[in-house]
Amino acid sequence: MDQNKKDVSRRPEGRAKEPAKKQGFIMVLCAAVIICAVLLIGIKNIVDSFYGSFVLHDANTSTALESVEPFNESDQKTELLSPLETQWDLYRDARLEERVTATADDGVNLSGLLYDDGFPVTVIALHGFDGSAEGDFLYGPFLGEELHANLLLPDSRDHGESGGTCVSYGYFESDDLLQWVNWVIDRYGNDQKIVIYGDTMGAATALMAASRLPENVKLIITESPYDSLEHVAKYELKTWYSLPSVFLTLLQWRGSDEYSLGDVVVTDAVGSAAIPALFLAGTEDTYLPETMTRAVYDDYGGEKELVEVDAQHGLLYATDSEKVESAIEGWWSRFVQD
Repeated sequence: MDQNKKDVSRRPEGRAKEPAKKQGFIMVLCAAVIICAVLLIGIKNIVDSFYGSFVLHDANTSTALESVEPFNESDQKTELLSPLETQWDLYRDARLEERVTATADDGVNLSGLLYDDGFPVTVIALHGFDGSAEGDFLYGPFLGEELHANLLLPDSRDHGESGGTCVSYGYFESDDLLQWVNWVIDRYGNDQKIVIYGDTMGAATALMAASRLPENVKLIITESPYDSLEHVAKYELKTWYSLPSVFLTLLQWRGSDEYSLGDVVVTDAVGSAAIPALFLAGTEDTYLPETMTRAVYDDYGGEKELVEVDAQHGLLYATDSEKVESAIEGWWSRFVQD
């Protein structure tokens, strides 16, 4: 009897602990939900910010690029670029600068700057991401004055004075290039020769259009093209923003309705190209590694040459102008000059 009474007296105590355990579990669960919600909101904000900076090209782009080393200013970089920038300023000051326009296939208004010296050759110079026609085209004096070419510097869509709602890294821009080529032919006539120079995104644009360009285009010069947008995105997320690869999936989900990462594969577009192409790559490039340029070069279908310079991104010409000019002159004499 005493033992039975003892057991009965313990039961209410056990039952009293059960609500406390349930309450503790609920509190932990609520805390976990809140933490997950905060993390998801943070991840969404990062994805939205990255998408806004690099696809929508919004006002935060410059801030986003500050964490990317090749875009940072340094005394060494300034020292290398300053003489070429001065030469470009003198070139521009000595000429009439004409703002010209074209219309893209999808109705986007395209704008550019023309330096018309009346030459039988026109260079269409395509800038990289976040550039513009107003920027310093360091090759300009060499191509314009020494090789005797007119210069057309288009603003890529969603850059400068061109319209557009997003940057597509060559997908739509390659179609826009065809419009600029036709514009040059309409302006100067069917006998006008055209050379296309492209830097990074501009290089990818030129290469994605290469198989569709008319015979007026005699030569393509590309500096640091990438092989695919997906490869670039993976590399940039990991190298410069320390973000895991899962963010690529989130970016694809967040992506534009107009195009996807898989639409921009430069290596797939160049196999049937026949226009002679000169590839320039920096062996010390940490922004778009030389291996990306080599991948495109290997798949390019036309006559080609790869010239490597021991230089960082965007500093090939400034580091070894003699080597770069010699390579361009060689190809120019073969395919552009009469």
